[in-house]
Amino acid sequence: MRKFIRRFLLGYLLAGILLTSGTTLMTSCAVSPNRITLPVAAAETTVPASLAEAKAAKDSALLRENINLWDREQAARRKDAFTEALAAYHIGSLSGDYRWSLLSVKLFNEILDENPNFNLARAWRGSAHAVYAGDYPIKGFLLVIPGPGFIRLWHVRRAFIDLNNAVENAPDDPVVRLIRAATFIGMPARLGGHDTGAEDMDVLAGWTSNPASNPQNQELLESQGWLRQYYLGRAKAMVKLDQSTEARLAWQDLLQVSDDPADKELAQWHLK
Repeated sequence: MRKFIRRFLLGYLLAGILLTSGTTLMTSCAVSPNRITLPVAAAETTVPASLAEAKAAKDSALLRENINLWDREQAARRKDAFTEALAAYHIGSLSGDYRWSLLSVKLFNEILDENPNFNLARAWRGSAHAVYAGDYPIKGFLLVIPGPGFIRLWHVRRAFIDLNNAVENAPDDPVVRLIRAATFIGMPARLGGHDTGAEDMDVLAGWTSNPASNPQNQELLESQGWLRQYYLGRAKAMVKLDQSTEARLAWQDLLQVSDDPADKELAQWHLK
């Protein structure tokens, strides 16, 4: 009986090692953009006929925007490394293609190797780790095998480390806070980030309602671009946290401040 148990455990561990090696080899192919095809964004549609169509229209518009950014950077004589990395991040998160998320991690790594104090890049890298963990190519029962499960948890851990370090290093940066809040609240509650994300949203609400309370970033907090991104992020976060009243208020605010038709359609459908 003991020999059987030892052989079973040994076989279990070997299977994990082999599968981990295969997964590592498979995902390592993602670090070169030449090995990844761009996803195809859906064409612009007429007025959405449902909330699901409004969400799809918003995601498709963002995907098209970031594919265009990616193409522009690839054609540029001098690339903007941050724009390139952020475009890869959004392409991965909007398409669900884990290879683009892994590529964005690599690109943010290169940026942070040159500039370790670039907290915005650190925050986005943390979010990229979280997106990759969510879109991890191995699912279900296979995650109990040591290798794949550990790989996914490693990316979750990196997400927490990067995002917490970014906020610790730049506690007054609204964008860094919003990235952590949206990422933590978007992850499963059992991982333990929802409370921190909700606290970040409370801090951001105070700054947004009174920009002078964060004088270093007052101009940003008063801008339409910030208000649009904040209310969209807050609305989605409150939906995730099952705070329907707060979500409705955020959708109403988004409807008032945004000049983006996709934002307005999405907000209107949520307010019906």
